[in-house]
Amino acid sequence: MRLRRSRANALSVAQGNATSRARLPPVWKHGLIVGAALAVFGCLLALPSAFWPLQESADLSLLFSLRPTIKPPDDIVLVTIDPQSAQRLSLPRSPVTGDSCADLRVGDVPASHERLPPPHLVMRWPRCVHALAVDALAAAGARVIALDISFRPLNPDASDKCSAPERPNNASLARAISAAGNVLIAQWMDPIRSSPVEPAGAAVADSMHRPAQIDPLIESSALGAAPLRLIYGMSGRVNGFALFSEEETPISSMPALALQVNAASVHAEFYRLLEKARPDDADLVPKDADELFARKPLQATSLLIRNLVNSDDTTTQTLRTTTQTQSALHAASPSRSALSALIDVYTGPALRYLNFYGPAGTFSTLSYADLIADGQRGNGKTFELLRGKTAIVGYVDVTPGQRDDHYPTVYTNEDGVKLSGAEILATAIANVETGSNLVAPSLLLRGVLVTCFGLLLGPLLLVPSPQRGLPYAVALCVVYTGVAVALFGFANRWITVSVPLLAQAPIAILYTVTHSYRDLLLKRDRLRDLFGKFLPDAVIEGLVENQGKLQTSSDPFYGVCVVTDAERFTALAESMHPAKLASLLNDYFEVVFPRITARDGFVIDLLGDAVLAFWRGEEGHDSLHKKSCRAALELMSSVDTFNAESKNPLQTRVGIYSGFVTTSPMGAFNHYEFRPVGDAVNTSFRLQELNKMLTTRILVSDTVATGIDGLLLRDVGLFQLRNKSTATHVFELLGDQETAAPEISALCDEFALALAAMRASRGFDAISRFRALQRRHPQDGPSSFYVRWLTTHPDWSVAPIPQARPDRSS
Repeated sequence: MRLRRSRANALSVAQGNATSRARLPPVWKHGLIVGAALAVFGCLLALPSAFWPLQESADLSLLFSLRPTIKPPDDIVLVTIDPQSAQRLSLPRSPVTGDSCADLRVGDVPASHERLPPPHLVMRWPRCVHALAVDALAAAGARVIALDISFRPLNPDASDKCSAPERPNNASLARAISAAGNVLIAQWMDPIRSSPVEPAGAAVADSMHRPAQIDPLIESSALGAAPLRLIYGMSGRVNGFALFSEEETPISSMPALALQVNAASVHAEFYRLLEKARPDDADLVPKDADELFARKPLQATSLLIRNLVNSDDTTTQTLRTTTQTQSALHAASPSRSALSALIDVYTGPALRYLNFYGPAGTFSTLSYADLIADGQRGNGKTFELLRGKTAIVGYVDVTPGQRDDHYPTVYTNEDGVKLSGAEILATAIANVETGSNLVAPSLLLRGVLVTCFGLLLGPLLLVPSPQRGLPYAVALCVVYTGVAVALFGFANRWITVSVPLLAQAPIAILYTVTHSYRDLLLKRDRLRDLFGKFLPDAVIEGLVENQGKLQTSSDPFYGVCVVTDAERFTALAESMHPAKLASLLNDYFEVVFPRITARDGFVIDLLGDAVLAFWRGEEGHDSLHKKSCRAALELMSSVDTFNAESKNPLQTRVGIYSGFVTTSPMGAFNHYEFRPVGDAVNTSFRLQELNKMLTTRILVSDTVATGIDGLLLRDVGLFQLRNKSTATHVFELLGDQETAAPEISALCDEFALALAAMRASRGFDAISRFRALQRRHPQDGPSSFYVRWLTTHPDWSVAPIPQARPDRSS
């Protein structure tokens, strides 16, 4: 029985030890708790739809700024209606024939001609000018011609007919468009009402629109007319576009129609795939490219295909699956890409994020004026650049003077230069053709990313020491940013970066720094609580910074030493009970200390009744000297008040000297005291002692007295202080100049004359002056001293005197 109990006890002890070993250390618990808090914080920012516009704006700004500018596709060329083209094109003021563009000039403007309106007023240009451009584009062999120009009816009161002077120009443009056979024209959208839409992980439109009217003659001649619905983010910035929109009137966008024309060579293959997916309805769709172009407008065909493909999930899935198997496609690789892009347009989301290639001017451009000039000649460089490519004609201005039809994007620069509508259209067409539009992160992906980031960041920061954890956290942010930029640049995949990098990481680092600082403050507070009553604050700070290094001395620093001492303290100590003496000293120190600390000084040491105070600063700063002198005067005034009320007065003397000192622990074995070390400390004690000989109260050295204004100082001569090898120039501090009594000022002036006579070796003159001062001011200690000294040393011998002696070598 005992054996069983002992085994049971041993088993319980072993289990208890295992449980204690299995418990997480406190630092790991802290790290995981912080990580979980960061994960929750990230989810609160990343998941609510109300915060999505801000996250979208910050993500795109950051990712586009980190990703370098990329080269757009070579098969898209912008024909720019820019300020330079408007300056180079001119029409006759009085056309001779009905064709107002028959004598269009490119280059210098003759007197008989006038320039066209500025490019932002391109809708006012005679439309025969655009007919010349379309003819030139067709002659150059452009694959698709997209006119990003408004062709509203010129007579707003009669939208079905144009004004008589413009009819020939409209007819001219209509003939050119019809002859080209591959022209798409822009259809402006007029807003009809505001309708906020809640964002849900993709770009959204922010208002209801309807198609604006187009001149009927021009619209009927084009292959199709379509708008570019722009999707705006925060601050009116363009972030995306709509391939299809279903408001009051279903609409296919210009990028969708442009791809339909570009992919005409694989339309027959697309029809075959659609026929397999929807055999009953496929006959509604054109079977090949010829039938596709024969059906006008192209937008109707595009909407029909869109409705058929999205009528059920089976059709959509079938089309997507067949593009992934090469055996289903009997075409070369470029054709497979075109077919894949066509299927993606009709099966993918209607709203797309724009994958911008760069700032204004990134796309290949040709001048509108150069195009017309080459069209008049029948050949030229523009023809070579346009052959087999998509040409987009529109107003483009890359200067700060740009006007309408330019929009803010992530690439709007500091000068306010925005992307034009034509450049955004080119970007949208390029994205659709290459399948490179941005894919926004789903709600689930955003939640997973910010959760994992937070759970990893917390332990990385807190489990090591804060100094070692911060580099790990920075490395995590760098790796995460690198992965995000790589996915953004190479796969067009967008993962959230703003919440992890701009919210979670800063909050985590701020918390870690605050937590570490709080720990440091607690340690310092403990030291101050323990030693604050015995050591100066500077010493305590040194202990905190150099824990375990007690023998470490501080670097020398400049300052002013002030030493105070009470007269006849020894005699007073002999006659008083120690407890009463201690109480008297504490009361005395309560008067002295505040005068020092109020002037930014601090008490370094106490030697019985003596106090050593210090003002730390930079060498040569008169304000430091003035503070210490002012403190000495205020201290002396407070002591006088104390003595007037005390039964045991403590008359005080002060010595002030400046120089470099260091604080160092003095002692050995198990007993140390922090002491200031340096000549400045010793000399200030010697100056305080000199007060006894001169019967003065406050003496300062010339290093302190120099440059002080507003204080009354009396030069009392050069003295060889005790144990000093060189003489010290000493001044007496008497008070403020403004409040000094006239007789005190007169005393200082007369004393200076007497001292000058002594220094000039005019001994009889000097002693007579000092005796005259002694008679008028019997309480003046320096005058009495010099009378005694000159009487004792009539021959100016160098015989030593107690403690200090004047030096005539000045």
